[in-house]
Order: sequence, then C-alpha cells, then structure tokens
Amino acid sequence: MPTTAPLPVSAVLLSAETAVASAASTSGSAAAPSAPLPDACQDSPADRIVSVAVGSTAPASLLAPAVPALQASVPPSVQPQSGGQPHDTRQQHRVPLHMLLPLEAACAVVSAGLVAPLISIVDKSIFANASGQQPLLQGLLAGIRTLLTRPAYFVRQPSFLLIWGVYSGTYITANTVQALCDHAAVPWQIPKFVGSSIANVGLSVLKDLYFTRAFGSGPARPVPPKSYTLYMTRDALTIFSSFNLPPLLSSALAGPATPLNLSPGTADTVAQLVAPCAMQILSTPLHLHGMDLYNRPDTALSARDRVAFIQREYAVTTAARVARIFPAFGIGGVANKYLRSKGRAWLETL
Repeated sequence: MPTTAPLPVSAVLLSAETAVASAASTSGSAAAPSAPLPDACQDSPADRIVSVAVGSTAPASLLAPAVPALQASVPPSVQPQSGGQPHDTRQQHRVPLHMLLPLEAACAVVSAGLVAPLISIVDKSIFANASGQQPLLQGLLAGIRTLLTRPAYFVRQPSFLLIWGVYSGTYITANTVQALCDHAAVPWQIPKFVGSSIANVGLSVLKDLYFTRAFGSGPARPVPPKSYTLYMTRDALTIFSSFNLPPLLSSALAGPATPLNLSPGTADTVAQLVAPCAMQILSTPLHLHGMDLYNRPDTALSARDRVAFIQREYAVTTAARVARIFPAFGIGGVANKYLRSKGRAWLETL
C-alpha cells in the first residue's frame, strides 16, 4: 500500500492560514477581542503550538484540520507533556558526558579533601578511646595540634590519606551515578543509594581494618566477621541518610504549608546537615559493638557486659560521630552540591 509523504512545514502553515481565512469568511465577522471564547474553542496545549506556529490570533479550534500535520512536523523534544506544558528534553543533555563526568569527579575529590582532616582526627580518636589507648578529648587535641603545627606531616599520614580516599570514592560514585541517570532521564534515587553504599561500605571496611589494628588494643589480629557486618550496616544507614533522606526531608520543610515555611534552598541545606547527624543516634551502638568484639574477643563475655560497654561509651561516642559525620556528609555534601551546580553552569557556557 503506497504511503503518503509528510507535508513540509511550509505547506502545513499555508493550509492552516487557508483554513483560518475560510473560517473567518464563513462566520462573516470576527469575534470581539474582549469577548471570552466558549469552552469548546479554548486552546488545548497542542492547539497553542499550532496557533503560535501560524502566527494566528484566531481560536485554535478553527485550525483543527491542520493540527495533525503540524504536530507531526514538531520535534518530539518540544512536544507537550502530560502536564500540559512543552518541555525541551534536550536541556538535560546540554553538557556531554565526556566533559561532565570529569567535572563530577573533580568536585568529589575537592569536597572530600575539605573535610578529610577533621574526619581523620575524630576517627583516630574514637578508635583509640574505645581501646583504652588514649582518652577521646586528648586524642582530638593532639590531632588538631599536629594539623596546625605540622600540616605537611599530617597529610602524609595513612589515617588522613585513607579518609580522603574513602570519601573521594564515595562522592565520585554518587556524582557519577546521578549524572548518568540524569543523562538517561531515569530516576537516580535507588541507583545512587546502591552505588554509593557499595563504594562507601567497601572503602570504609578497608579503612576500619587499618584503624582497628593500628589503634586497637593488643597485637594485630583478624577482625571478627560480626564486626564486618556491623560496620557495613552502620555505613549503609549513613549513606541512606546522606544521599536519599535529605530530599525527602527537604520537601517536608519547604513551602508555606510546612511548619517551618523554609525556602527550598534553605530546606535543602538544613536537611543535608541534619539527616546524617541524626542517623548517628541509631548507628553508634553498631559501631561500638563492632569495636568491642575486636578489643574484647573473649567469647565468655555475656550480652549484659557488651551492653554495659555500649551504654558507658554511647554519649561521648555519639557526640564524636556527629562531629565526624557533620563535615563528612553535611558540610561535604553541601560543598559537593554547590561545586557541581557551579561547575555545570560553567560547562554550559562553553
């Protein structure tokens, strides 16, 4: 069966103009400009595209014969969506991936570098305190003193380099997954959580192996499998509260219908700072139990003894972990988001 070639746009426009002229001559008079149109003559989203295309001020319902052909000539990227407004999907792909992905990685490394010094000091102090090597406050002060008086020595320490590597890898994974999902126009929430969890848990476990052995009690020995499991669960909770929970919390804080009535930008910042810190209330017992299983491997210890240790160290360790997470996923998350936004805006000007 022979197919009919699509009409060129010029022919469609001519057809539409002819239809307008014919309709106007038939009606005998034009409607008064101030008179409202009946419901039947109100423009649909598709009709508005036709009316604008032909430059006509007549009701778009008079252009009905030309609508299908003209719609066929409109690029799909600007076709009206279900919401009734045209949407240019090409805006999502303005920056090519070969330029965007290096930017995402650079933002991740810089953001991680901003917060790694404080995190490494806190992590080292927590492990040393739990093993009885050094009181927490003493360890914090010693770490800060080293950072300020011997910065070149500080940044060469494995404790700093490991922390910088952990959070660089975590942010690189999160940024890359979100960029790829945005480029493919698919939801990023679940892929970002899974990808960043795998990266953070894997890198954090390697880091914790070093910290547990370097700052634990007694000679170095294998870390118990239960400690691995507890560390992995702890880190998965932290990742969820750092990358997936803030958007949900932000939507509950922004807008006039919410109790705080925050602006969207303020709500984003508050949610990013609060959510990861609040999660430490739940995850600190997992962290303490994992360290206790390494420092006191005696299987004869009762569950009551383990709980007593967690209760004794819970308050100070939770405060320390909040101080650690606040820069890691609070300040670091805000810095990462800011750098990505500015970087993308810069790439779009090239």
